[in-house]
Amino acid sequence: MFKLRDGFKVWTSPGGMVLVGLESGRLDACLRYVADSAAAGVVVSRHHGFDEPHLDCLLTCRSMQGLYVVDAWPDLSPIEHLDHLEWLQVGGSSSAQPFRLASFPKLKVLRTNWWP
Repeated sequence: MFKLRDGFKVWTSPGGMVLVGLESGRLDACLRYVADSAAAGVVVSRHHGFDEPHLDCLLTCRSMQGLYVVDAWPDLSPIEHLDHLEWLQVGGSSSAQPFRLASFPKLKVLRTNWWP
C-alpha cells in the first residue's frame, strides 16, 4: 500500500527503502522527485499509472538502489544497467524476458514469483 508524499505515490520496501511510483502522465516529475528526494528507487506498475511501452526511462536513474516491477514486461533488459540495485522485486508472468542476475553486483535481496 502506498502513501502520498509531496503528491507522489510512495512505498516502503520490506527492508525500509523508500520507492516512488512512476506515473506516465508526469514521468519527468516523478524521476526528478526520485533524484532530489531520499527515495532509493521506483515502483513500476500499470495499475498505478505507468503505461509506457518499455522500461527505458529507468536508465535516467542508474544509481537507484531499489526497484519493484509489478507487471510482466516484454523486455526487462533496461534493468540490467542498474548496477547499484540492492533490492529487486519482479512480478509478472512467464511471458517476461529473462535478465542476468550477474548484472547486479550489489544485489542483497531478490523477491520474485517470476520465471523464464
